[in-house]
Amino acid sequence: MPLITRRAPQPDDLDFYHAYRTNAQIALAEGRTPDTSQQVTQSHLTALLAGNGSTNFSWVILRESQPIGNIAIWGFNAERTTAELAYGLLPQAQGHGYMAVALDQTIQFAFTKLHLQRLDCYTAARLLHRSKQHTVPSTTGTSRLSVSTLHFRREPGRHAYQNGRLRHISK
Repeated sequence: MPLITRRAPQPDDLDFYHAYRTNAQIALAEGRTPDTSQQVTQSHLTALLAGNGSTNFSWVILRESQPIGNIAIWGFNAERTTAELAYGLLPQAQGHGYMAVALDQTIQFAFTKLHLQRLDCYTAARLLHRSKQHTVPSTTGTSRLSVSTLHFRREPGRHAYQNGRLRHISK
């Protein structure tokens, strides 16, 4: 398993976030336009920092103390029982197993520390299928990870991990 760590974002992460948010490949995968200036990225980072620990929980993913990606829990419902998971890696860090480690850590945090009942994720499902997070412990027996698969935004489907198994669900 690759050695990675997570830490809260900091104001001096601007260069990393600018590289991440101006990358056209990442922006396309996230369904947004790339940032057009460092000032636009600074606005995003300022808003992220202002809400971290309250409206969202965000982390920078580090490999050998270098930022390579980010992962966040955000979009909580009013009862704070459901939230959304978002994540991404710089292209050169993809395909090495780093995100699988960060996903496992973050999903465990979501269900054990935040006591979420559901965590939604809209992504290509390959990584989540390989990750170990489908064995999320739950004291209530109702916690689950809901994954809306986009298969690179071509074939929508909706899946959820329940009782350790990935199942197709209809809305």
